[in-house]
Amino acid sequence: MTRYLTRDWWAIATAVVVPLAVAAILIPWRGSWPNTNVALLLVVAVVAVAALGNRVAGALAAVSAAAWFDFFFTQPYERFTIRHSSDVTTFALLLAVGIAVSQLAAHARHLKAVTVADAGYLARIVDSAALTQSAGSPDAVVQHVRKQLTDLLDLADCRFEYGTLIGQPPRLEPDGSILTRHGHWPVDVVGLPTEEIELRTFSNGQYCGRFMMRPNPGSSPSQRARLVAVTLADLAGHALGATAGVLAALLGVVAAALVVAVTLAEPLDPAGRVDHAGLAGVERVARGRDLHVDEGIGVAVFPFDRAVARQRGLREDREVR
Repeated sequence: MTRYLTRDWWAIATAVVVPLAVAAILIPWRGSWPNTNVALLLVVAVVAVAALGNRVAGALAAVSAAAWFDFFFTQPYERFTIRHSSDVTTFALLLAVGIAVSQLAAHARHLKAVTVADAGYLARIVDSAALTQSAGSPDAVVQHVRKQLTDLLDLADCRFEYGTLIGQPPRLEPDGSILTRHGHWPVDVVGLPTEEIELRTFSNGQYCGRFMMRPNPGSSPSQRARLVAVTLADLAGHALGATAGVLAALLGVVAAALVVAVTLAEPLDPAGRVDHAGLAGVERVARGRDLHVDEGIGVAVFPFDRAVARQRGLREDREVR
């Protein structure tokens, strides 16, 4: 915030000084040059101030140029009065054209700044998306996104929390707004809250974790920046969800192997007799893990209950024999 205030004060000071400096340089030629030429050069000074500053500075530069034109180049000289009607017309045109051109220049500068910022936002998203495809672990993606959020939102600290939600801190919503216990926080007016803000991550609708962000004092990121932050968090959630899916598939393969063992194998003691205690132990382990057949695993197995029933039937047949 201090940086922006310093820049604005510098632009306002320039808007007052630059037209005065140009007018002072042109004073030796005021008797030989038409006042229209002087007015055109002052318009150039106004455009330069507006291009480097802001709309307020551009408008102020136009007023300053018109005032110094009246003071130095209209008779009587060095007085804020105009005697000739032609000079009144030149003065009015200088003021009107200066204000209009300054606003156009400031608008063009704003569009350029928005374009540059949007290009930077896009680069952040592309880099993070590429990392989700190439990173060896989701933690690398989470750490990368954490650094991106710190720079993007002007944060003093940012960390990622796995597990359940604790507390009710202000939350960055998918639409870029900040939701607190008392309603929506006016970010564009007063900046981010001073307390920690959470940014939740999801994968296929399932909660994965959250980024806990502590802003710097006076931090006021634009809505575009906040929307980019939400997108980056979604990419981190995608990486976490992809890893969870791989782990689930591996657990499914282990589960299928255990069911096959219950179905096709029969625990025996060293003497070759049926080990009823061992069989019961396998049943308890399988039931405790709540194993089921998953057709997506690609292993043909019996359902658990059918497997146990078959094993019990084989055991009873052997005991009868």
